[in-house]
Amino acid sequence: MPQKHIKKQSTKIFASRRERLILLLIGVGVFVGIGVLVVWLANASIEPTKTYIAKVTDLGNLTYSTPNSPRDGGDSAIIGGKVVWNFGDTFYVPKVTKFTGDLFRSATAALGTTTNPTRLTEPIDTKGAPYQLIPYTPEELAYNIAKTNGSDRYAIWPSGIVTRPGGNSAYVFFFTLLIQPGNWQNKGVGVATLDANSTVAQRQVNVLFPPNEPSFRKPLVVGNILYLYAACGAKVCPVARVPIDQVPVRSAYRFWNGTDWVADVAQAKPILPSTSLGGTVMYNRTLKSYVLATIQDYSHAIYFSYAPAPEGPWTTPIKAIDLPADKQEYVPNFHPEFSTDNDVSVYISYSTGGKGGGIKLLKVTLNPPVEPIPVSPVSTQPVNPTSSQGSASTTTSTNTNKASSTRTNGNTTQSTSNNNVTTPSLAGSATDKMQAPTTPSGSTMNNNSSQSNKSWWDQIVDYFLGLFSGNN
Repeated sequence: MPQKHIKKQSTKIFASRRERLILLLIGVGVFVGIGVLVVWLANASIEPTKTYIAKVTDLGNLTYSTPNSPRDGGDSAIIGGKVVWNFGDTFYVPKVTKFTGDLFRSATAALGTTTNPTRLTEPIDTKGAPYQLIPYTPEELAYNIAKTNGSDRYAIWPSGIVTRPGGNSAYVFFFTLLIQPGNWQNKGVGVATLDANSTVAQRQVNVLFPPNEPSFRKPLVVGNILYLYAACGAKVCPVARVPIDQVPVRSAYRFWNGTDWVADVAQAKPILPSTSLGGTVMYNRTLKSYVLATIQDYSHAIYFSYAPAPEGPWTTPIKAIDLPADKQEYVPNFHPEFSTDNDVSVYISYSTGGKGGGIKLLKVTLNPPVEPIPVSPVSTQPVNPTSSQGSASTTTSTNTNKASSTRTNGNTTQSTSNNNVTTPSLAGSATDKMQAPTTPSGSTMNNNSSQSNKSWWDQIVDYFLGLFSGNN
């Protein structure tokens, strides 16, 4: 009798354990299923191939007080309370019977407002032409006067403008070339200063970066630090930085080598995806991310890349805005001075160039992301222009989308208002070496999560290993 009782009891215990095991496995399966669904939905909401664009509105071409004067380029900043636009090659009808090289304008400027961003005015000289923004040196001017056409000349192309501390003047970076038939010679990058209410700058340093160094000339201001991205054609582009009050001082620049900011320009590491048609960078407060906009070769589209810090790492470019296919577009430029709604509305221009072209301004309305934008592995190879994932088409509109601004620096981004971005700091005096970032990226992005960058499956596996290990 006691033996039968023990046998029955052991059978019940065994059955109970089996049932518990089955229930446990069912519970684990349900939990895993829910976990997979939650992670999938989270990843779907922060997919790095998204552009976060809700709508693109075409605000039309820039117009000028000087008639018949199409031009290209088109970066801008606020100086003395007014928007100043800088341009490259400017075509016009001179009030002379013979064209000479000294009449060709390779750099001009115009004035505008934040409330009517496409209508610009500028003073003109006695020949009916806008003034040359970056004056030629005597040698450059003598060369151009001796020529009779625009295909053999010195050209000075402005490539970036940033407001100086105080707001009443700006630094203008410019690129000098000797253009000859079949031979364009790089003469280096220089810097000039432009005062409020003026369209003629003063050259400060003719050669800040010589031809044998990367062409650092596309600016971004973060706090009191200026970042300069190299325009490097089909190559991959490095980045430099300098205190904003030391811009003309070549020895004050530092270059990102992948882990640190160093004084040796030869150690500058390529970081940006390549493009030969121009790029522009801004910090966007709505996306809480740095955004790079490029126009890829023959793509007729603007591509976006994202990064948690000015030096990256940058996501692989994804097509964001389709452009008309009947022209070759180039030189995109962000205009943060027109944004007043926490950067939900982003303004970007691009050029179509030539006598039949011009500069068009777009208003891009963003969808704020639910989660921080993830950083995917960066690709530094040229983008396939046939990719159209996530792109947005432009919609036409009359110029009733007025923009106003309370910011005084068109190219300055205030990262202090965003707790997810750490602004780099300086150590010692202005000429001392810059403080190295505490992380390889030089900046941190807080994703408010204890999850690592592991895949969703690895995260689930780690959870259950921890759940059933030890005394659990």
